[in-house]
Amino acid sequence: MKRSHTFGVMLLFSVLFLTCFNACRDEETDYGTLAIEDITALPVGESREIKASFSKPEFVEDIVYTFKGEDISIEGNVVYARNADKTVMVMAETSHHSASFTVKTVSALTSDDKLTMENVNAWVGYPASQMFPKLNGQDISDRLLGYTYDKTKLEIDAQTHTVKALEPGRHTVTVSAGSGIPSFIFFVNAYEVDKSGEKYNTSPYDSYAKELEAKWKADGTDAVTTVFIGDSFFDVRYFWTDFYATYWGKDALCFGISSATSYDWEVYLDGWFGRIQPRNVVMHIGTNNIYDDFESEEEAVLSLQRMFVLMHGRMPATKVYYFGISQRNYDAEKIALVARVNEQMKSWCEERDWITYMDTPSKLTADMLRDGIHPKLEYYSVFTDELARTDINMADKDMPDDMSDITRTVGQLIGDNVSPLMYKGAPLADHYVLEGKIDMTEAGSNPHLCFSFKTGDYFAYRMLLWDANTEGLFRVGYAYNGQHVNGIGEENVPAYRLTPGETLMLDFKLAMADNNACLSINGEPVLFFVNATGTGTHESLGISTEHLGCRVHALTAVTQKADGEEYEKAMEPLREIMETHAGKPAGAYRL
Repeated sequence: MKRSHTFGVMLLFSVLFLTCFNACRDEETDYGTLAIEDITALPVGESREIKASFSKPEFVEDIVYTFKGEDISIEGNVVYARNADKTVMVMAETSHHSASFTVKTVSALTSDDKLTMENVNAWVGYPASQMFPKLNGQDISDRLLGYTYDKTKLEIDAQTHTVKALEPGRHTVTVSAGSGIPSFIFFVNAYEVDKSGEKYNTSPYDSYAKELEAKWKADGTDAVTTVFIGDSFFDVRYFWTDFYATYWGKDALCFGISSATSYDWEVYLDGWFGRIQPRNVVMHIGTNNIYDDFESEEEAVLSLQRMFVLMHGRMPATKVYYFGISQRNYDAEKIALVARVNEQMKSWCEERDWITYMDTPSKLTADMLRDGIHPKLEYYSVFTDELARTDINMADKDMPDDMSDITRTVGQLIGDNVSPLMYKGAPLADHYVLEGKIDMTEAGSNPHLCFSFKTGDYFAYRMLLWDANTEGLFRVGYAYNGQHVNGIGEENVPAYRLTPGETLMLDFKLAMADNNACLSINGEPVLFFVNATGTGTHESLGISTEHLGCRVHALTAVTQKADGEEYEKAMEPLREIMETHAGKPAGAYRL
């Protein structure tokens, strides 16, 4: 009896142990996941296979499907549509997995329905081009259609309605929807791209492109940063010089390259630019295709479409915002050509959910242009306002309250990357005191440093440290209303010597109140502007140099708006000078 009792107890414990062991092992086993694709546009009376995917094939199990209502039915792994225009949520479960998916049904097609498809452009070696099938004029890209074509010439994905070109030529494709609807024939125009020509020569721009690449590496973030690209319209060196003041506080970079065409950006998309993933790309391109490369309407449209197809292929998650080609105020024939290209590109963009066309050409009028081509700086609002009307989502960026150093090289020109002075999230405009240090180390021909007051006309109103004779002697000069004075031959003009191999170190203070400005060097007031921007408007201050290696650093500022009493205290030593000169006629005065 005792041995039997002991055996029974041992057997009971063994059973309990094995049960617990198997349960614990079951809990610890990773069975992977189950995923099932949604089923869209399933016509009533038709069926489609349910595509289930187990992440671990060794744990494939039978699936049980549950759903509400009678709008669909499921037999095995096949779903049937019973009622039209319904969306049904289906739960899929196994012993160790669960997943959900939706089934969307549509009405059955009849012989009265009309299937159409526009001809499609595609390029050999490029990403796939989208196709847009229509039923009775309405998009049916969510329906599964049949495509018949020469598979040695093309590669078509019937699920996504995209086509890749394998060989150049005009290729016939038949698309059908079944259910007795007549099939429809359309053509894919496949092009070979020859990149050996001059159009793809980016050598004039590669040096600056490398600077832009470096700027992205320093300041850009994939999926966060918005990048403005294109031609001279978006070149911050010469034209959109206050871009960073305009978008201060936004995670945005401006990479326009003067004279660039869509071909140049194709090259960069196949290189450094195609390796980044911006949240948004905002672009102005095409004017140089027509005016410099003399492209016809067809050539311009194809080159623009090809570039955008490549862009979408390289950056599939990036939203693209495209400004139509701006009109110049000369050459009536080309004005008409640009209008036709814009109309075609507008229609092309409207069919694609990843690109938005913006009609700025109709809003940027001839009187807004500074040179018959580019907008005056104040009219970049045409672009910014139009962009703001879209669904663009630009990320915010924390901007430092302290002011960054400005480093310039001897090879830079006065218009290269002008630095707008920003303080506490706003540009320095009026009622401010700015102080800092200037360390000059190297000078080339006609070197100078300038404080520019008028962003709308960068060269017209500025205070200068200027070695006009290239003799190592920097005099206080200026430009007022476009009239330049270099100080040579004037008596009592402050001048500072830069000796080769040494560093010229200067302290400066620049104060502005009621649009009157006073510059001090090494603690001595040297120059005064009455009406410093010429119009009485308060425009942001910018610092730049030409042929001068230097560093502007230790920058501090106070403003009336942000600092109140601190601003009044900083202005006190200059109060008498400001009051004495404020009543004089507009102009420049040496102190």
